[in-house]
Amino acid sequence: SKPWVWYAPTFIGGHPDPTHGWMAKQLLDAGFSICGIEVGESYGSPKGTQAYANLYAHVVKTYRLDAKACLMPQSRGGLMLLNWAKQNPDRVQCVAGIYAVCNIESYPGVARASGAYEMTTEDLRAQLPKHNPTENVKPLVDAKVPMLFVHGDSDTVVPIEKNAGLFVAVSYTHLRA
Repeated sequence: SKPWVWYAPTFIGGHPDPTHGWMAKQLLDAGFSICGIEVGESYGSPKGTQAYANLYAHVVKTYRLDAKACLMPQSRGGLMLLNWAKQNPDRVQCVAGIYAVCNIESYPGVARASGAYEMTTEDLRAQLPKHNPTENVKPLVDAKVPMLFVHGDSDTVVPIEKNAGLFVAVSYTHLRA
């Protein structure tokens, strides 16, 4: 077994940053590999999601990492990893989100994200059900992927009630259905 944690967002020289050192050391000492890929401000767009699919194929084939990744989305990394995960629930061991963005409308906002999606603001708004993690949690629930979200209740940039809180609430709705 070669377990691995997939962290997002990854920006060379920016994320993960030195404050993640303690956590990374614990994971590495426990035998985990840690992976990530810089895709720019993709906000979970199809182009970014395709880069994630390519990374997954590469690390599983080349480094023989487990077929199921442990996802660790932090902030806008939630949009990135959760949009990949909805297409690949059978490749997800678990999700451990850290104030994860789960709702494009909340952050970065539809207007700001539309460029990454190569759409007008109006087109992205019309297609939000296809691209918003809060509206696409069912594949992860159906695959019984364990999920944990750590999120403070005073976060004004990524408010819990519009992101992880909403994602969890929708998950429970699907569990009860």
